[in-house]
Amino acid sequence: MAKHFQKNPELVMRPSFKTTVMLSNTAAVAANQRYVETDMNRCFLLDDLQNEKLQTLEHKRAREIDAQLGPKASEEPTMDLVLDLHNTTANTGVLLLMAPQDDFAHLVAAHIQKSDPEVRICEWSDKQDWPLLPTTGRSGMTVEVGPMAHGTSEASWFQKTQSELASLKRQWSRFFSYWVHKTIPVTRLEIWQGSFIQSCRATISKRSNMAIQRS
Repeated sequence: MAKHFQKNPELVMRPSFKTTVMLSNTAAVAANQRYVETDMNRCFLLDDLQNEKLQTLEHKRAREIDAQLGPKASEEPTMDLVLDLHNTTANTGVLLLMAPQDDFAHLVAAHIQKSDPEVRICEWSDKQDWPLLPTTGRSGMTVEVGPMAHGTSEASWFQKTQSELASLKRQWSRFFSYWVHKTIPVTRLEIWQGSFIQSCRATISKRSNMAIQRS
């Protein structure tokens, strides 16, 4: 999908904001593998990004991405919202994962879930840092879509994901206005809870309703 957006940038752009589309693990994409030397989903801890001794292809690429999207250590990262698109062999459907305290990501996810009630939302475990690419921006989420075999694209999932992202693009200015003016409305959404991201993928457990309100 990222390659599709790179070839058709008008699909993810509007005059009110700038979108950057990139392939994260370029070496793995070229080799048609999930990763080459280490799982890139474990390379974005702040300590690891600052550790030049970590020299795997994925760690070096993570530092490049952080420099472009963040940096994570900055109070003013370049990107306001980072979406990390994944396919997965797990039967997740469309699953949005984010930090528990990321109000903006929850607002965006609530809109997507309202448009499509089959979309699932799951929070990462509550901790000080996560080794995940979306944490390089001011706000972010992982978008898992499956089941799909690695290295494949299934037409119905492709179209569904593109539709969800198009809905987000249409509403972006309104979301950003809420954020800038600190007027995030009360928003109700259904959250599927798990102990960590692997648990969310494999056995998404109990559900809860959560109302978001920023004072």
